[in-house]
Amino acid sequence: MCDVEELLRRGAAELGIQLTHGQRRKALCYLGMIQEHNQRLNLVGTSDPETLVLKHILDSLTGLTVLKEHSLVKIIDIGTGAGLPGVPLAIAQPGLEITLVESNERKAKFLQECKRSLDLSSVEVVRGRADELGRLPLLRDSFEAVISRAVAPTRVLIEHTAPFCKENYYIMLYKGRDVDAEIAICRHALEELRVQIEEIIETKIPYLGAERNLVVLRKVGPTAARYPRRIGIPQKRPL
Repeated sequence: MCDVEELLRRGAAELGIQLTHGQRRKALCYLGMIQEHNQRLNLVGTSDPETLVLKHILDSLTGLTVLKEHSLVKIIDIGTGAGLPGVPLAIAQPGLEITLVESNERKAKFLQECKRSLDLSSVEVVRGRADELGRLPLLRDSFEAVISRAVAPTRVLIEHTAPFCKENYYIMLYKGRDVDAEIAICRHALEELRVQIEEIIETKIPYLGAERNLVVLRKVGPTAARYPRRIGIPQKRPL
C-alpha cells in the first residue's frame, strides 16, 4: 500500500507547494474524518485514502497559486460539501480567511467539527443556500475571492458567486476538462452580472493525469440588486 503522507508530500511538491509535517498530518486527519463520516453523510464518492489525496486534496490545492498570485486572503467557498476546496486551502495556507457555505445541515455540522478538530481558527462555517445568502449585507460584496468546485454549470455558478465578490476581485471555479462548451453559453450571464473571464488555467493532478481547469473570473462592476434570483430560479432558468 502507498504511504499516503508521502503521496501527499510529493503531490503537493509537484504543484509547487511545500507542506510541513504538521500540515500533512492535519490533512490526513481531515481525510480520516471524511472516511469516518462518508457513508452516513455522502460527502465524496470514495473513501479510498489514495484517491482522496489525489482527486480531492491535490485538486483543491491547484487553486492556491491563483490566490497567492493576486494576494487574495478573504475567501468564500460556495457549496463546499465536505469542505472542498476550502479546508485543504486553509490547511496549506493558514493565513487565509475562509468562509465555508453549505446548505445541508448535517454536512455543515461536519464542517464545524472539522474546524474544531483541525484547529482551523481562520475558517468560518455558514449554513444556507447561495441564492439566499448572496442577498445578506454581511456577505454581499464582501470577499476578495469566491471559489466553488464541482457544484453546478458555469453560468449558474456565476449567478451564485458574483453577489459575494467585491468589485475588481475574483471568482475561481474548479471545472473539469471539457469546460469550453460551458463557457461558450455564458456570454449573457457574464454581461448581466458584470463579470469577465480573466483566464482559464489548465491543471493536471499529479500522479493521476486527470486534466482539469480553473476558470478565473473578475468582477468588473456592481451586481444588480435583483441577483441572485429566488431559490431554484438560476438552475431552472439560467442566464
